[in-house]
Amino acid sequence: MQRIYTSILIGIPVILISFISMSVFSYSPKNMDHVVRLESPKTQSLGNNSISKKKFSPNLVQTDLTHYNSEQMKFPNSTKYVTTSADVSRLIESGIAAMESQKPETALFYFNHALNLAPRRENALYQRAQTYYLLKRLPEALHDINKAINQTPNNTKFYSLRGQILRDNNNHFLAISDFSKSIQLNPNDPDLYFQRGILFSLTNHTQNALFDFSQAINLDPNMSSAFYERAILLERLNEITLAENDYNHAEKLDMETK
Repeated sequence: MQRIYTSILIGIPVILISFISMSVFSYSPKNMDHVVRLESPKTQSLGNNSISKKKFSPNLVQTDLTHYNSEQMKFPNSTKYVTTSADVSRLIESGIAAMESQKPETALFYFNHALNLAPRRENALYQRAQTYYLLKRLPEALHDINKAINQTPNNTKFYSLRGQILRDNNNHFLAISDFSKSIQLNPNDPDLYFQRGILFSLTNHTQNALFDFSQAINLDPNMSSAFYERAILLERLNEITLAENDYNHAEKLDMETK
């Protein structure tokens, strides 16, 4: 009996130890995210077309930045782009160059863009008004030159252009007024007197026309057109000898310039 009792006392700890060991080895936590793996993970080579290498390549990043910056400069409407007076001036110069190349539609494109950026730039308004005038778009030409004069009321070229527009619209008396203003601002331009003389002649103000043609001749003795127009008026007044002299002089000047 003594032996049986002793065996039981010795066997119980052994059973308990075995049970604990089995419990430890059979336990596997459901969430293994906290487990630190000591071995290196297997990697797969991406070869020469590695996305990661392309993405972080310093040369590519620099190339992209250069491209984006250059593209940014092409869009003046961008919030990062600040329009300067020089930008508008370059557009106006491009328009003037197009006009000199007899490309008024191209010139109009540049002047439109210049005025989109600077709506109050009087030189752009004047240049676009000239372009509209050459394209026979008189209402638009008149609108632009009126805005230019309102902003700069002492520019002789503005009044001269408006005078031509009004003349072509058969508003002769308003045109005379504008050429008179131009002469007041620039009294030494023979062409202004000649243009006003034509208008005086059209409105039967013969003496005023004679004065203007004579003044044009005094300022430019080689203006054959002024001699010719004065000859026509002198002939109407039966001043035949004076008219013949002017006709002959006009013809001589024309021969010299050929």
